[in-house]
Amino acid sequence: DGDAREAFLLGAEALPMFDAVTGGRDGSVRCYALATAEGLYVAQLSTEPGKGANLVAAPAASAAELAFSDWMAVRVRGKRDLLFFLTAGNRFASTESDGATPGLNDLAWVAKGSLFGRTWAGEWLLPWRSLGLKAGDAFRLEVLRGRKLVAGGSALELLSGTSPEPSASRWGGAGLPFAVPAVQGSKLSA
Repeated sequence: DGDAREAFLLGAEALPMFDAVTGGRDGSVRCYALATAEGLYVAQLSTEPGKGANLVAAPAASAAELAFSDWMAVRVRGKRDLLFFLTAGNRFASTESDGATPGLNDLAWVAKGSLFGRTWAGEWLLPWRSLGLKAGDAFRLEVLRGRKLVAGGSALELLSGTSPEPSASRWGGAGLPFAVPAVQGSKLSA
């Protein structure tokens, strides 16, 4: 029914989230992934303290900072290195391997965000064909969460992701290893 909070009921694999600076667990973000016949399904739920009151919303921030003040992303590294963004206002995909930026029409995928009180939920359905993957193919999955907080008149970006090691990269670490299962609708296999 489109409620990302029910991802675990489908048998999705719970993925731990870590702070990208310290490498410690980030308990404010939960993430689930499931292999379906249609493609890779990923759900991310992020609960903000203080009802999101400290998220960037002030005119003191630049337009670029506001555009990326609240975002989620799924990065799949397989035959292609793809990054799928979800922001409050739009969504887009970009590759990192060759610097190209395919438009939404070049890759068949679906993403949407929903608000449940203080929780922002993001969902992605990434077809295996768009990812260039088939049964048995190995890939690495990194799910990312970024938000900016206003601190002392400047915007501070907080990052978290599924890679357990601290990462200086905005787009996350190496990601978790998986393989496309032969039986769809099952948990991903490491």
